[in-house]
This record gives sequence, C-alpha cells and structure tokens, in this order.
Amino acid sequence: MNDVFYFPASDIFLPKVSKVLGEEFPYKLYLIPKQDALQIDLNDSTRFQVQEMDIDNDFGDPKDLAVISRINARRCLCFSYHNANLPELKDVLNTLLQRFGGWVGSDAEAFAPLYSLENIDSM
Repeated sequence: MNDVFYFPASDIFLPKVSKVLGEEFPYKLYLIPKQDALQIDLNDSTRFQVQEMDIDNDFGDPKDLAVISRINARRCLCFSYHNANLPELKDVLNTLLQRFGGWVGSDAEAFAPLYSLENIDSM
C-alpha cells in the first residue's frame, strides 16, 4: 500500500470527512473512533484507510516540519491506497480539496511533490 497526506486548510476531523464523502460517493464508510480511522470501501474487495495524524508528534524530519509550517497545516489525514485505485483516490481528494482546501503531499522527503486543487489530477 502507498500513503499520501492530506493537509486541509480548515480544522476538520474524520466525522466531517465521512459526512462529505457519504454525500458525494456511493462508498461504504466506517468510522473507527478508537483508532482515529475511517475505512472507505469502494467495493467488497477494495478500500482506502484514512488515519488522523498528530502533526506535533508524528512528523519529526526538519524538512517535513518546514513544509508543515510553510503551508500552515493544523491537521493531517493519511490516506493508504493501492496503485490500482489511484483514480478513485484522486476523485476523493479532489472532493476534499474543493470543500476544505489545503494540500496533498507524497510520502517522501518534504512531502514532494505537493498537490493542490489545481494539479491534483496530475498525481
């Protein structure tokens, strides 16, 4: 599985994300509060996992922290996905970027490359 990080421009939590995605997509959504997680079932055998991250404790690399500071991130959601489901992931991220703004970063040094609503389709 691969990971990408969504840094919303507003201070949103998984219940709000679940509500928005439930209004936009026919996916089955399962909130798992004890794990700060949301499971998004695309069908019976395909899913994304979304995990709330703690910006203050889950990121320690100075280059990552510099990006977090530069984009003024207050929240982070980690999306775990399989490459075969990248088109569906981009649709989900596009919806979230339209609704809440922010940035999407790769699971790489300094989250490069960073994506926004303007270029998320190139991910």
